[in-house]
Amino acid sequence: MRFSRGSVIGMALNVQITNAESRKPLENKAFHTLEAMVSASRWDSVQWAHEEAIAELRAGAQHPQRDAILEWARLAAEHDAAWQNLTDAERDIALAQSREDVEKPPTTPAIERYLQIEDELDLLYSGRLHAGELLKIRRALAELRDWLDGR
Repeated sequence: MRFSRGSVIGMALNVQITNAESRKPLENKAFHTLEAMVSASRWDSVQWAHEEAIAELRAGAQHPQRDAILEWARLAAEHDAAWQNLTDAERDIALAQSREDVEKPPTTPAIERYLQIEDELDLLYSGRLHAGELLKIRRALAELRDWLDGR
């Protein structure tokens, strides 16, 4: 199997069948590319792990979810800045807001802004990015299934 990581966000297996007629083992008949997958659990990774890919998208590189990913990166940067502007006490309060086992302490406007950005990230992921990733994976699996059926 060959693996390549293009300069895109994250990882998801995209199977592309390259030579179905060959008598080579399956590993040599399938080409695998690790492609864009945005994780809802690590917003900040878009800033440090995928800085080059984001720069390429900003410069006009094509991607099926380019606009959503750029919005994700913008919100992630805002989220990080909002976190950095919170005091330690405000950070504790912000973290407590997502816990179900504690009473919710009163918030400040800065905490509210941080939580609002977090909600926007969640909505963007669940509304646009997640569905696109599932579709891409389903298409890749369908290609593989078609290839296997034709063997």
